[in-house]
Amino acid sequence: MRARQGTWRCFETLGIKIQLQMLQAAAVAIELLENSALKPIGEQATLFLPEPEADFANGAPDQNSAAVDQLAKSVEEAIAKARFSPDTARVLFAIAARGCKNSDSLERIRRDFDDWGIPREYLPHNVPEYPFAELRLNDGFSD
Repeated sequence: MRARQGTWRCFETLGIKIQLQMLQAAAVAIELLENSALKPIGEQATLFLPEPEADFANGAPDQNSAAVDQLAKSVEEAIAKARFSPDTARVLFAIAARGCKNSDSLERIRRDFDDWGIPREYLPHNVPEYPFAELRLNDGFSD
């Protein structure tokens, strides 16, 4: 039985001691699976197996190389445009800052923009209190 329970109960409603015991048991089980001490079985067993080694040096052309090249070209074009367009710089900054959780991360992104020649005055000085994905064009994110 799960954590010596006679009946199933939602994890979040369990006491913190039992929650921690269950998390520890799950962590031990995952470690044993990763170290091949246990053999995973069942429909989802492959989720616990290591990814197969890919041979990148076999001489065959990479099927995604054209897409990667196009992506790199698009990013370079966006950076070049952001050097002269505050609107583009703000959008690029919002994309780069997606998921940043602290001011140190944002400052690192600002230094990257400095290295790319994008003027700091084009970048927002205020940091929204909600994720960048929730911003709309009229949120006044640009100071």
